[in-house]
Amino acid sequence: MVLSVFPDYASPISTGPAILERALGMPCSVTLFGNVTFNTWRQVEIARYEPPADCPPPWTSVQLEFIGEVAGVQYDRVGALWLGGVELLRTTTPEPTGYDESGRARRAVRWHIARSLHHYQALFLHAATVEMSIPNVVNANYTGNISVSSSLKFISAPPPPDPSAPVPSPLPLLRDGSFSSAKADEEAMPAPIAPPAASVSVDVSIAAFADLPPADAIVPLVLSTVVASDAAITPWERLAIATTSAPNMSTRVTISERTAVRAVLDVYVSPHGCEEFWYSNVPNALGGEGVCAGGAYREVEVLVDGIFAGAAFPFPVIYSGGINPVLWRPIAGLHSLNVPPLTFDLTPFVGVMDDGLPHTIDVRIAPAQGSQSSGTWYVDPVLRLWHAADGLTRTGRVVKAERVAVSTTANVERLAGDSVRELTSEVD
Repeated sequence: MVLSVFPDYASPISTGPAILERALGMPCSVTLFGNVTFNTWRQVEIARYEPPADCPPPWTSVQLEFIGEVAGVQYDRVGALWLGGVELLRTTTPEPTGYDESGRARRAVRWHIARSLHHYQALFLHAATVEMSIPNVVNANYTGNISVSSSLKFISAPPPPDPSAPVPSPLPLLRDGSFSSAKADEEAMPAPIAPPAASVSVDVSIAAFADLPPADAIVPLVLSTVVASDAAITPWERLAIATTSAPNMSTRVTISERTAVRAVLDVYVSPHGCEEFWYSNVPNALGGEGVCAGGAYREVEVLVDGIFAGAAFPFPVIYSGGINPVLWRPIAGLHSLNVPPLTFDLTPFVGVMDDGLPHTIDVRIAPAQGSQSSGTWYVDPVLRLWHAADGLTRTGRVVKAERVAVSTTANVERLAGDSVRELTSEVD
């Protein structure tokens, strides 16, 4: 099928499946923000979260619902939502097209995000401050105000069965092993809640550790305090690491309970400025004004007390407006509206960290250091901890940790002017 005219305007859609709510129990919802409008660069919205009284823990499901709308002319904008300093969502907004060929205003772009937060449910047991920020600029040229609503949806675990209650008769089975009553089967398994039309619903629960039970503690490593709109520094300035300097986020954490048996680090990370398309950056030898340099290789590294703990390759997320419209309209770019964190298993370091003393956890972008271009990575690490059921302290030490440092080499031969005859790049 060939389209005669490529769609220059559309609400984003997703090819991925929606989150299927198959959990039984009593559902309820807690509103975090209702129809908040973002129109300034340093704007930070603050609200108060209270645990739901109508559906107490334990919960079989916790889900974040995020609905946005923007009309007019506007760039894509980065945004995030935090509860108690813990990042719940890293997102970018879709670009609207404000006017058609005849100069008439188009309808608003609308989108919907659903994210499972079951692995963070310990965070929702107590009241906390909620923050949301989408730095935006609205003026005569860029007219798009971004309106957002968000809420948390909980489903409480059903009560244990009454041992004195009569046991229902089992449904008869057919020869193929299926139930003879399709209606009874449907009633036993509630239908999933469908998102509104012209929306994107993405389930990005952390697949690598999806089989683990919810953590006992969720610890923010950077944004542990509230940052008001009129503060001297915004959340983004606290999360930013620049490639023109040492691209490193250094944090300190103390495990005071001293009963940890497992640790997982979630690193919310997204590149911006000259690092947005890091995979197409030229070597520093070809850098200059208006050229994004630093080479085309990046990895996110984690160190505990200076010891290498893991590395992961960042996914090349293409935000709205990037490279080519066919990559983000009408189907949203993969992970562009819901950027999942990178996850690192720090369990081998629990025996060292679980001593009640402060320890450093560093997150760095390699090998971006020394880049001549102005680029930024927003890095927000969150530590998940599981504690021993017996309440005893485990001790241990790292016996061996090896890491071969990443290095890149580029061979460039210039001809007359700006021509390049040979360009090779290697990663060791």
